[in-house]
Amino acid sequence: VNTLKAWLGRDVSRTLNQDEAVARGCALQGAMLSPAFRVRDFSINEVTMYPINLSWATAADGAAADGEGAMEVDETGAAAEGNGGAKPAGGAGGSELFSKFNAMPSTKMLTLYRNSTFQLAASYPESANTPAGTLAKIADFSVSGLPLAAKAGEAPPAEGAKTKCKVKVRLDPNGLLVVESAQAIEERDVEVWEDAPKEEAAGGAAAPAAA
Repeated sequence: VNTLKAWLGRDVSRTLNQDEAVARGCALQGAMLSPAFRVRDFSINEVTMYPINLSWATAADGAAADGEGAMEVDETGAAAEGNGGAKPAGGAGGSELFSKFNAMPSTKMLTLYRNSTFQLAASYPESANTPAGTLAKIADFSVSGLPLAAKAGEAPPAEGAKTKCKVKVRLDPNGLLVVESAQAIEERDVEVWEDAPKEEAAGGAAAPAAA
């Protein structure tokens, strides 16, 4: 109790035991989800208790590649508002993707420039203060399919040219980290031919067709 009091910064309430708290919470959540009951509106904000880092490396050497540049991170959904619209800064080989008390669910779109298969590694930082026995490593993800193959009749991409990749990472309502999708974006210059304007007769009407 004293430990809880010190951590919360206030006295611990003893008006409800843990079994009753769980039972009442489940009953209320069930009533909120059921169409047969109407309860007073209120919101429940779920947050992650520990920060999550994301680092990347090339598949060839398992280390961050030189000159790979920092990734860009965009946050979407309700979590962006809950976090004050702040965007985590991307580093040159890693980044704190989800901060402590980050709202859940939360979706973030990563932008990276790569020319070969690369790995994404999710882990808890040393400063996360996770419970004893918790593994720092969460999961590894592999993004392949690079470089993009040139289509028939087109020149192959220049040597060393990097492709813009969009990776969608989501922290779901249960606090599980998943990579939902990965897309390679290819930009091309396309010539557009406009139709020639029709010739008009002197009077403004369309010229008659020749017999």
